[in-house]
Amino acid sequence: MENLEERLTKLEKTVYMLVELVQNTHLTIKEIVLKVDENFAKIEKRFAIIDERFAKIDERFVKIEERFAKIEERLSYIENSLNTLTNDTSSNFGNVDFKLGGIAEELTKINTTTGYEQTYQNLKIVSR
Repeated sequence: MENLEERLTKLEKTVYMLVELVQNTHLTIKEIVLKVDENFAKIEKRFAIIDERFAKIDERFVKIEERFAKIEERLSYIENSLNTLTNDTSSNFGNVDFKLGGIAEELTKINTTTGYEQTYQNLKIVSR
């Protein structure tokens, strides 16, 4: 009987140790779960901050796109103005060329007339 009591005592000690081990393991798991929950809360806060930053970046991209649209409008206006100026300049040079041609004809006539006058004057001098 003593042997049975010793075995029962050993069994009780073993069960008590197992219960204690399970309780300690349970406490450790609880601590780990709490730590994980805290870390998830920190991660969620960081994600919220990142989301805010992305929202600001999106706003900035929208503003940049609006600026580019304005720049494109201005460049289009400048391009149209330059095309108009180029066309006006080309037609004006055409007019100037035409007028210069007329002036060249008149100068040729004047030179011809002056040549006749000079010949006449030379003839007058020779005749005297």
